[in-house]
Amino acid sequence: MNIKKIKGTKDFLLNDIYKWQIIETKIKNLFESYNYQEIRTPILEYSDVFYHSAPYSDMVLKETFRFEDKKGKTIVLRPEGTAPIIRSYIENKLDRWSKLIKFYYYGPFFRYERPQKGRYRQFHQIGAELLNVRNNLSKIEILLLIQDILSLLQLNKAIIQINHLGDLKTRRQFLDVFTSYLQQNQHHLCLLCLKRMKQNILRIFDCKECSQKDVIKKAPLILDYLTTESKLQFEYILNILSLHKVNFNIDPYLVRGLDYYTDFVFEITFLLKDQTMNLVLGGGGCYNDLVNILGGGFNNNQGIGFALGMERLLIALEDNSFFDQLNPLPSIDVYILVLHAKCFSTSLLLLQQLRKNQIKTEMNYEIDHLFKNLK
Repeated sequence: MNIKKIKGTKDFLLNDIYKWQIIETKIKNLFESYNYQEIRTPILEYSDVFYHSAPYSDMVLKETFRFEDKKGKTIVLRPEGTAPIIRSYIENKLDRWSKLIKFYYYGPFFRYERPQKGRYRQFHQIGAELLNVRNNLSKIEILLLIQDILSLLQLNKAIIQINHLGDLKTRRQFLDVFTSYLQQNQHHLCLLCLKRMKQNILRIFDCKECSQKDVIKKAPLILDYLTTESKLQFEYILNILSLHKVNFNIDPYLVRGLDYYTDFVFEITFLLKDQTMNLVLGGGGCYNDLVNILGGGFNNNQGIGFALGMERLLIALEDNSFFDQLNPLPSIDVYILVLHAKCFSTSLLLLQQLRKNQIKTEMNYEIDHLFKNLK
């Protein structure tokens, strides 16, 4: 019998785990300095959590691991973290718990994608969500938090790509213009983009094929249709980010892959040293309608959040030689070498006493290989 791990998954061993724990601990400590509290939601969710929040996304249509339970209800392995947190927020009536909600999370997620560098079918994300701040400070805080994470991990060349999808009035006006433009040029669009015209039309900007064509490069841009209020708010945010020396770039073609994003969106990119890959470390944005979409029925529940891919962070940090200054593996503080079988009982007492005092201690379990232990 030849038993192997499932395609698109990975065993993290020894050196990888040590590096992983360094990243996780640093980011979690930073989250808590910003007063974010940890939340843990189930790996299993009912499919409606995602089918209602992002019905036309590739994640839902193509990439979810789903199955029916014994009662015929459709279950999915969670493919992302925001929708489950909003589901928990609604179900547990957290709007009564506190006006300001600040959560961070970490854990495994699942998508049926073609495995490649930095992309797995089971992957891990660490992220944060900020709810119920009805002004631009929430956007500024989230981006400053991301910048602090990048600085903490010495990823100074990482860039936060930013776009503004506008308020409701902006989007209505732009979508009329954009739809008309695409209808006149639909013979230049691929089959997927023709389908997206009837679903989430903004995702056409995200198409790997059509985004390289003149039909998209010359298309109207939503930034040109921002209302005066949205434009002033956007400029205010950018000025604050510049004041804090946040490394950002305005990308007018940036849209996020999930349908629930509104208003302000962003991605974090990192160009590898050999320049073979511009790695997307993570991303996020505003989701001002998501609580209502999932049945919360609350008014003006604005939210913003982001997630970073742990596997991709590891690639970027290794490419940036972050771990070179660290010991590859943790070492022990004390090693007790037992030379005679009669000494094992006494040695165990000493061993346990040292361990109770947070001293990393080990001893030999056999005497037969004495010279090997001495090495």
